[in-house]
Amino acid sequence: MSVPNWKGVEPDDPLLRGLWSGALSIAPKLSEWRRYFHMNPSVSGSEGPTARKILDILTNMGIDAEIVPGQSAVVGRIFGKGGGKAAGLRADIDALPIQEAAGRGYGSTVPGVMHACGHDAHTAIQLGAAELLMGRRDTFNGEARLLFEPAEETEGGAQPLVDAGKLDGVSAVFALHMQPSLKIGQLQTRPGAMSGSSSEVILEIIGQSAHGAYPERGIDAIVLAAQTVMAMQTLISRRVSALDSVALSFGVINGGTAPNILARSARLHGTLRALSVETHSRLLVELEKLVKGVCVANGGDCEVTINQGYHSVECSPEFVSRLNALAGTIGVEALLKPTPSLGVDSFGDFTAVAPGLYYDLGCVTEDDAPQIHTAEFDIDERCLSIGAFLQAGLALGHIA
Repeated sequence: MSVPNWKGVEPDDPLLRGLWSGALSIAPKLSEWRRYFHMNPSVSGSEGPTARKILDILTNMGIDAEIVPGQSAVVGRIFGKGGGKAAGLRADIDALPIQEAAGRGYGSTVPGVMHACGHDAHTAIQLGAAELLMGRRDTFNGEARLLFEPAEETEGGAQPLVDAGKLDGVSAVFALHMQPSLKIGQLQTRPGAMSGSSSEVILEIIGQSAHGAYPERGIDAIVLAAQTVMAMQTLISRRVSALDSVALSFGVINGGTAPNILARSARLHGTLRALSVETHSRLLVELEKLVKGVCVANGGDCEVTINQGYHSVECSPEFVSRLNALAGTIGVEALLKPTPSLGVDSFGDFTAVAPGLYYDLGCVTEDDAPQIHTAEFDIDERCLSIGAFLQAGLALGHIA
């Protein structure tokens, strides 16, 4: 469906009509914020300048906010009339190590770094939602908690926020993501799993070195690595139902020092993705048994390291219905995402502790627009007002 000239409609409900009017009125400010962050990106682990700018903006709005000690995260709290529930809004703030395509008047000023995933837009949308909510504190009783998360593109900043208690008392969390496969005036989500969980898998395979001319005198770690990779494919094909969704991929293998010396060791580095928590946990146990068995049976050994990644993103059916109804009030088409993705997002670490909603927001007008994580990615900034309205509306619907 092509909707390049989408302009929205006015909600019938007076509160929502005022919220939408407010979101449209701050469109220039949303664009200004988004372009500032786009021009001044910070990669994961170096978000200090971004965090300080966010804190300044929130403080100038009169919002109680802080940079979380030991992190580059910012948390703001907007309180209503007293009592009631707390709703969390998440915006990821880090950029990617990508050189932006030339030709934009608001292009990145940091060589080799750009907002190629839309986090600049997410940040601007959240600031806009904050302004809309601050102006309506007399309409709700609870709290809107603003969670500006660093390091989403790497180790994830969500779990450290959970560990620091910044989600304590929150009974709903909402997040959106730019989606250049959707047009302005469209969004998509689904009840249940939106994306998968992940684990980092590192295998240190240990053999015995020998001269390449006399392989019988050693135990070739590279051969063990090859056998291990092939054996692990049976975990998916024979240990998981064909109706389940799992991916086990190894993108890095290193081993050996010279072409005529059998490698004493080899290192494999990969990822396990799954939708089911039970399947994910079971496969990690079976993977370790399998690889150790293959290596020991051939005279070697293997050390297995598992680093937990993100939890799967789970969407509450109630919140999906609420979003779709809210979108309809301004003429946004709410689409059902047909299947979950085995891509991951650290927002899953939030939905593991509180019911939540994650949705993709259309942000382009043309067909075949450049996708995220590319040097050409950009957005149509009309999506900013839509996002601010939806995020503020979701929060109000929970804490009113």
